[in-house]
Parts: sequence; structure tokens; C-alpha cells
Amino acid sequence: MRLQLPSPAMMRPHTVWALIVLCLLALTLPAGAVAAPASHPLSPAMTGSTALPMQGDNDAGDSVNGMMVLDRLSPMLITADDDVTVEVVVTNTSDEKLTDASVSFNLMRYRISTRSALAQWEQQGLDATVGTHMGADNIKDLDPGDSARAKITVPARDFQLLDGEIGWGPRGISLVLGGTQEGEYAPRVDIMHTYILWNSRDKDADALLDLATAVPVTGPAVNPGDASETARRYLEATGTDSRLGSVLDLVQQHDFVSLAVDPELVQGVADATVTPMSDLVTTGDDTGEPDTATSEPEDGTEDGAEGEGAEPGQEDSEPFEPTIEQQSSSEWLSSVTNLKEHEVFSLFPFDADLAAYAVAESAPQPVNLSTYTVEGIESWKTGLSWLTGDSVATSTLHTSLDAKQPWTLLEPGQVTDPTQQVYTTSSATPVETPNGDVTMLVSDSVLSGLLTTPGTSSPVMAQQRLISELAVIAKEQPSEVRGLLISVPRDWAPDTDVAGAQLEALDSLPWVENITVEELAEESLLNTTTYSLPEAPQTTELPSFDTLVAVTSLRDKVRQIATVTSEPSTFAAGERRQLAGLLSVAWRGDQYQRGLLLDATQTLLGETVESLQVVTNPDINLISTGSEIPLTVRNRLDQDISVTVRLTPSDSTLRVPEDIDVDVPAGTSAAIRVPVEAAGSGDVDVAVDVLNQQGDVAASAQSFTVRVRADWENTGTIIIIGLLVILLGGGVLRTLRRGRSQRRTTPVDVHETIERLKVETEGGPAADTDAGHHDPHEDHIRENTERDKAQSTPLNEENEDKS
Repeated sequence: MRLQLPSPAMMRPHTVWALIVLCLLALTLPAGAVAAPASHPLSPAMTGSTALPMQGDNDAGDSVNGMMVLDRLSPMLITADDDVTVEVVVTNTSDEKLTDASVSFNLMRYRISTRSALAQWEQQGLDATVGTHMGADNIKDLDPGDSARAKITVPARDFQLLDGEIGWGPRGISLVLGGTQEGEYAPRVDIMHTYILWNSRDKDADALLDLATAVPVTGPAVNPGDASETARRYLEATGTDSRLGSVLDLVQQHDFVSLAVDPELVQGVADATVTPMSDLVTTGDDTGEPDTATSEPEDGTEDGAEGEGAEPGQEDSEPFEPTIEQQSSSEWLSSVTNLKEHEVFSLFPFDADLAAYAVAESAPQPVNLSTYTVEGIESWKTGLSWLTGDSVATSTLHTSLDAKQPWTLLEPGQVTDPTQQVYTTSSATPVETPNGDVTMLVSDSVLSGLLTTPGTSSPVMAQQRLISELAVIAKEQPSEVRGLLISVPRDWAPDTDVAGAQLEALDSLPWVENITVEELAEESLLNTTTYSLPEAPQTTELPSFDTLVAVTSLRDKVRQIATVTSEPSTFAAGERRQLAGLLSVAWRGDQYQRGLLLDATQTLLGETVESLQVVTNPDINLISTGSEIPLTVRNRLDQDISVTVRLTPSDSTLRVPEDIDVDVPAGTSAAIRVPVEAAGSGDVDVAVDVLNQQGDVAASAQSFTVRVRADWENTGTIIIIGLLVILLGGGVLRTLRRGRSQRRTTPVDVHETIERLKVETEGGPAADTDAGHHDPHEDHIRENTERDKAQSTPLNEENEDKS
């Protein structure tokens, strides 16, 4: 084993005397009697050393035992003409004094070429190979709790690294702390591993990677039915020292970062900052019931889309004075609405949980930015949905597309590349669905993890790790430009110094082209990997299936009813907003409270649906071919309605030739009669639909059954005619059976009458003698008549006896 001695300039006097004594002892003692010399603090080549147990917290710093923090490594990208400077802050976190301490700088000259090897380097312990010694610096003796700074500068030419496209890339370096405690020297009291980036590429070389960085801006779980509590939570989420405040302070300095923002959060903060705090006192009882005193929204919109809200009123004449919280939130709001250089997408209102809607085979309301009153929101982009956790499934992608969001961002680890490529593939992946094509944007797990939880408190360490990862990815396939995505979770609470250094580095890498999320989604070089997705979300953080189906079905019915009201945008806006707020991603952390609130919301929605009814007599008989069915339209809503009532028979036995239009004022009922036509007999089920002015179904009433007996009318007529014929025939038969009447006119009577009429017509004697002259024919006629009567009398009597 070779002993490496430090340079004379780095050796202290007492160290020199110790070495001289050691050499003399080695010369005077016989072979084999020399004890193994203690390793010098600047002997990084020795790997079999034993460190003294330290009391430091490993999580407190960047090194194995938490005694070192890398404070500077410059330049970030190293060329052969640079001088590399490393500065380390050493803190004695043990209970014993540290003497003879020094920090050495060591380099591994081989280029790290795989992502797995890159991760393994920083995970090594005290006994790891540290590489070639490049320099060192001694520090003062440190009592427990004391700190000192070590600074090492090395010319980059001393690294002796390859130039050009072949040589550029990350190299591992190690910083080793040695020293004496309790009289025993340890060459490795502590150690840290990090990277330098050797940049020997041509300055005019093209970028090798397209990189999009996305950050969500979403609020806490809120119940819009309790307006005061919702406003209070929004102020807390965006006020002084808030997480969202840190996020915005960070990303607004880097305009290449794309944001995905919940518009309800922004509108809610805007409303809360201009409302007197006395109006924001929570009055809810935490039982799950909405706050009835404040549950009605000021604006009334569709599932979270804010409308023209009323200006906050003042109950007294005192001028409105915002609190410190409100002022802080107002500053945050101003920053959000003035991100002019950033790409900003609007998420679904209240950051809708697509998995919940997918389970219920429903969809959130599409984003409508024109309904918000905050200036600047209208310029945001739409089309992007952001999935979370284990909510990725085929049905979720369908839901996103149905809600007009064709680009779906997936957080790290939600899908796994089944091909196990040896190189990193592009993040944008097209997926075909029955409803159309969806583009999945799959976040890179390692890159996203480094930004989310860098695992170090040192901005330099975090920066070097991130740029080294990107360099390895770029060198995997230098002939192919790939598009990658970095994203952070919704609850990201960044260390602004660490994350700021990482984002600053991303903005200055020559082999990386920063692009927007939209550019990534529309890139021509897409990933062709086919991911295997479950049919339905596999998450257990959602309400029950029955609950989701019930509430979303009622919401859809309420939305349909709104189309027949006089003011659709304000109809049942409070109930719809409340449901949209409860089906947000943020409520996954409190399933019990959400369950209580959903029960109350379901009741409210059900009452609204039942407020519009079409009723009729359940026992309807129809016996004619043409008739009318009486109906009553009941409007218990708080708005006037204009509807068209349509009856749809289940059988052609009954036909409804026309629909009936009717206007019904709020809180009243209207009676209508629907003409129908029948043909045949049978029981016919009749469906009742209420249509809006566009002809779409707005509501469906309870169906009823009509007993159609249209042939009874014809049958009854035939029966009556038959009875009349029978009666008439009976009378005629009876008359015939009785024989000729005595008063019946005989042929002689007819002859005499004719003759008499002729005489009167001609003006003959008969006409002149009417006054007193006797007609010679009258006696003859009378005699004949009496003779005929005498002859017929016996026959009539005989017939009467027989009868």
C-alpha cells in the first residue's frame, strides 16, 4: 500500500515532527516489528480505514456523517481553461474535539455513462473508492459545534480528461474529511460524493434534449358550501410564509417553467382579499352540513366557473381595511395574474379528481375561463389535465378527453415502460381511445424526484446532481433528440435556495432546450411505447362507487334542468359548486369528512331535481281514436321555466302528433292537454320528457300507462245500429202479423181521389157543384167501400183469434 504524503505547504510543524519520528522508528526497529503507520489525513487512496463513531445527524448535511456541506463548486460547467474551486463547510457535530483536520478533493477520471451508475456513486459510504487525489486543505481544530471552511482550487488541466464529444460528461468526485479525536487519527471521519461536469463540447453544437418543466398550483380541500371557511383556507394557503407563496416566488424567476393553476383558487383568493374579515367568521358546525348562512355563492356558475359576482357589501360606512393576511394574499394574486412570460394552463375547477368522475362514468365541467372575473385568467391555456397517484386508467383518459382536455400529464411512477429500454425515451406518448386520441405526458421519475426531493441542503450538490443526470441522458442517444418532462407533486414545498439553483442550472445547459408543455405534447418525435393501463382507476382514496354514481347523476340532471330556466348560469350554482369542490384531489386526504359533506350535497341536489315535475292521472282509459291526455307541469324552482313536453308511447297503438310548449312561472303549476290518436287496443307505456328550446332533454318525468281501446267506439256504433235494426224489424214484423189496418186506403179510394183531382184541375162540373150539388158517383163509391169492409172483417177477426 502506497503512502501519499502531503505537500510541505500543507503540513503543520507538529505533523512534520511526527513523520520524522515515525521514520526513525522504522529504521531502528527490525523487520516485522514495525507497527502499521497511522494513515495520514491526506491519504485518499487508502480505502480500508476505520472512522470514529460520530454523533452527527446524517440528514443534517450532505455527507455520510453530516459534518460537511458543499458550499461552492465552480464553474458549474468545466472546460480545460478553468480553475476549479471547491469550498466545504465543516462542522464538528460530535461530542469530542476534532484536531489535525483536513479536507481532500479526489477525482474519478472515467466518465459515468449510465443513469444507474450515476445514482450509485453518491450512495457510497466511507469505505468507497474515492479516486485520484487532486488537492487538499487543512482546517483549524474544531470544538463540538464549531465550524470551519476548507477551500481547494485545482487547474482543470490537471484532471487530464478527454476532450470533444467523446470526453464530455459527468465525473464523480469525493471530498474526504480526516482528523484526530480522543488521540486516535481517522483518515475518513466523513465523506461526500458529488459530480463535476466536463464540458468539452463545441460551443456551437446543437441541443440534444428538449425539456419541459411543469409545476401545479392548487389549493387546499374546501367546501364551497361554507363560503367563510373556504375564504379563510384560501388566505392561509397564499399568505405570509405559505407553501404556495414559496412556489410562486421561485417559479416566477424562471419563465421557462410551465404552470397548471386551479382557477377556483385564484378567484377564491381574489374574493377573500376584498371581503371584511368579520364576514369570514366560520359558522359551520363541522357536522357535514353546509353553512346555510353563507352557502349561496355570490356569482353562481357552472361547476366552479365563476360568474359576475356581486361586489362585497359593507354593512356600515367604515372603509374597508385589508388585514396583513389579505395584503399578503393580494400580492400573491398579483404575481399569479402577471406571469406574462410563462405558459399557464388552467386545471379543471377545484382541481377535479378525474379518477372520481371516471369511476362514475361522468366528467367534470369543461373549463370556461370567460366566466371568471379575475383579470388575466382569460389568457390561460386549456387542454391539459393532471392525474395523480394511482388514478391512471383507460377510463380516466376517456374522461379527460370528454372534458375537452386531450393532453394528460402523469406524475412520476404512474406508468412503467414495459420495453425496459436501455436509453431514456420521450415523455410524450400518444394513446388511441374510442373517443379520440389522447397524449400522455409521462414525467421522468428521476429528474422529477431530484427537483421534488433533492436529498441535500446544498444548492450546489443538488445542481450538480441534476445537470449530471441530464448529461448522461443526452449521451445515451446523441443522434436522437428526445423530449422529456419534469414535474412536481401538488404539495411541493420547495427549498427555494436549492430548487432555485436547480432551475438556474436548467436555464444555462447548452445541450438542453427548454420548451413548453404544449410544445412537448405536439412534438413530432413521440414515444411509440405501448403502455398497459388498467381499465378503471385502482385507487382506494375515493368515495364509494354508489356515492359517486348517485351524486354525479344528480348533478347531470340539475345541469340539464338549468337549460330550461330563465338564468341557467345561476341555477343551483351553490349545489353544483359544492359537489365540484368535494370531488377534488385535495379531499383525498380526508375521506371521512368528505363523506359527510357528500351526503348533504346529495340531498340538496335531489331536492332540486324533484322541484320540476310533470304529473297526470295514473289511470287513463282511451276508447276513441282521437282524444287528449291531461298533464300538469309543476315548477317549484326559484326561476321561471320555458319547456316543451313530449310524450313518447312505447307502441304504435297510440300516437302523439305534436309536442306542447308551456311557460311556467317560478313556484307555480300549469295544466296542459296533449292531443293523441289511437289505433287498436292494448296497454301502452308513455314516457314523459321535458325539452329545452334546443330540443334537448332537460328532465324526464314518471312514465304512465294508457289503456287504449280505440275499437270500442266502432264496436259500440255497430251494436247500437244493430239494436235499432232489430227494433225496426220487430215493429215491421209485428205489423205484418196483425194484418191490414181497417183504415188502410183501398184501390177504389185511390181511383176516386185521382178522378176527383182531375175534375178539380180541369175546372169541370165537379168543381162547380161543390157548393151543394150531389155527385152522382158518390153513392157508387160509398157502396163499394162498405162492401169491401164487410168482406175483410171476418178475415181480420180470424187472424186476431189465431194470434
